[in-house]
Amino acid sequence: MIAKPGLERVLDLLTRIAAGDLDATVEPTGDDETSDALVVGLRMLAEELSAERTKREAAEVLLTDERDAYHRSAGLLCSIDASTLCILKCNDTLEQAVGIPADELIGQSVVTLFGDGHRTFAEEALRAAATGEANTVPELWMRGAHGKTLRVVATISRTETPSPRLRVAWSDVTTERRLEAQLGQAQKMQAVGRLSGGIAHDFNNILGVILGAASFLQDIGADSPNFKDDLQLIEQAAKRGADLTAQLLAFSRQQIAQPKRVELGGLMRETDRMLRRLIGEGITLSLDIPDASLHVLADASQLTQVLLNLVVNARDALRGHGHITVELEHVQLDQTYSAAHLEVAPGQYALISVTDDGPGMSADVMDQAFEPFFTTKPHGEGTGLGLSVCYGIVRQAGGHIVLYSEPHRGTTVRVYLPLDLQSVDTRISPTRSDAHDSASEIVLLVEDDPILRQLTMRVLDRAGYQVVAAANGEEALLLMANRPAVDVVVTDVVMPKLGGRALAEQLLALGKTGAVLYLSGYTANSIVHHGVLDDGVHFLAKPFTADQLLRALRRSLGRE
Repeated sequence: MIAKPGLERVLDLLTRIAAGDLDATVEPTGDDETSDALVVGLRMLAEELSAERTKREAAEVLLTDERDAYHRSAGLLCSIDASTLCILKCNDTLEQAVGIPADELIGQSVVTLFGDGHRTFAEEALRAAATGEANTVPELWMRGAHGKTLRVVATISRTETPSPRLRVAWSDVTTERRLEAQLGQAQKMQAVGRLSGGIAHDFNNILGVILGAASFLQDIGADSPNFKDDLQLIEQAAKRGADLTAQLLAFSRQQIAQPKRVELGGLMRETDRMLRRLIGEGITLSLDIPDASLHVLADASQLTQVLLNLVVNARDALRGHGHITVELEHVQLDQTYSAAHLEVAPGQYALISVTDDGPGMSADVMDQAFEPFFTTKPHGEGTGLGLSVCYGIVRQAGGHIVLYSEPHRGTTVRVYLPLDLQSVDTRISPTRSDAHDSASEIVLLVEDDPILRQLTMRVLDRAGYQVVAAANGEEALLLMANRPAVDVVVTDVVMPKLGGRALAEQLLALGKTGAVLYLSGYTANSIVHHGVLDDGVHFLAKPFTADQLLRALRRSLGRE
C-alpha cells in the first residue's frame, strides 16, 4: 500500500504531466518503493511524450514550410483527379496567373483553363499521363488573368493515394518565348541588312548593263550593226533581274505558286538524269525511292528547284569527289516533334533527305545557312540564295526544312512536305495554240505605271486588239460609265485609289465586261492569297513577255 506522502508525489507528477509539463522532475525518496516505482515510470512516460511532441512539432513546421513553398512556388501547380481531370488543389501562383480564386478553381475541369484551340490537345495529353503513357504536355496557350494568354509547358507525376491523382507543374514560358521572338527579329533584321546589300550589288550591275546599252542605242541609231547586240544585252540583263526577283520572292514565301497534286517519286525519277549531269563524274549519286506513291500538293517546278539547289549545294561541298544520297520516305510527325518545332503540325509527311559525305558545317555556319546571301563559297562562286530559296518554297508549300551537320561528318538536309491524302487534281491544262493569231476584241487596260502601260498598249495594238487605257481604278470606272462594255479587262491588282479586284467586281456587276486578266508584281492582295492562285482567276505575274501576255489574254477570253 502506498503511503500518503508517496501518493501525493505521484498525483502531483500526474497532474503536471496532464497539464503538459513534460519536463517536470519529481525524484524518488527511497521511503516508499511503490511510489518510487510509479514516479520512475511516470518520468519515463514524460520523456517519451516529450520526444513525441518534439517530433510532431518538427513535422508541423516541415508541413507548414512545404505548404508555404507550394503556394509561393513560381510554377503553376495543381493536383487533379486522374479520371475526371477536375482540380483538387492548386497553389497561389496558379490562382493569380489565371485570375480565378482557388475556391472556384477546385472542382473545375483543368481543361477549361485553356483556349478553345488547345483544349483537345490538353485533354489528350492529360489522359495519356493518367494511363502512364506520357509525363509531359506539349506547349499550350492557357487563358491568363486580365485577358492575357500564357504559353505553358507541364511536367506530370501520378500518385495512387488517397486516390489516383495527377500532380501537374505548369511552367510559364511566355517571357522566354517573347525573348526568343525578339532575338529572332534581331537576327531577321541582320539578314535583311545582308539581303539589302546583296540586292543593291546585283541590281546595280543589272541596271548598269541596261543603262549603258540604252545609251549606246540612242547614240548609234537603228541602222548600226551593233543595234541588235545592244538590244540582246538589255534583254539578258532584264532576265537576270527577273530571275533575281523570283529568287527573292521564293525566299520570302511570296512567289506565285500553282500547286497541283504531285507524285514525288515520279518527280524525283524525272530529275535523276539532270541531277547526274550537274554533279560531274567524280561524284556518285544514289536515289532511294519507295514503290508506294507519295502525293503532295505543291508547285512541281518549285519542288524541282528545291531538289536542284540541294544537290548542287552538296556537290559544291564535295569539291569534285564523294557521294550524294537522295532519299524519299513516308513519315509520321507526332505531338512530341511538333512541340519541339512549333511551325509543324502533327500528321503524315513525305520526307526528302539529301545527304553528302563532305566536310560538314560548324554550328555557326548552320545557324546562318538559310539566311539570304550568306555563303561560304569563294567570291563569285555563289549567290548565297540556294538554301534560302529552298526554305521559302518549302514553307510556302506548308512544309518544314531542317539541316543536320557536323564538321568532318557530312551534311543532311531534310524536307518535310505534308502528304495530300484526299485531294484529286481535276484541272485540265488548256490546249496551246498560236499566240499571235489576229484578234479584234476590245480591251480595257488599267495600269498605274505609265511606261508599262504604254508598252502593254503597243503589244496589244500590234496583236489587233482595240485598247482603251486608264491609269487607275477610279479613272477606269469614269471612262466606262459613258461607253459600251469591253470584252476583257486587263488590270494591275495593287493601284492607288481603287485596286484591280474592286474595279473588276464593279465592272462585272454592271455588265461592262465578261472577262478579267489580273497583272501584278505583288502577291499580298485579294487575288493571290498566301502565294497561291485562287481557282478560276486568270493571273499573269510581272515581269512578263509579249508572248506570255497574249497567251494569258487568250486564256481569259476562252480562246485557249
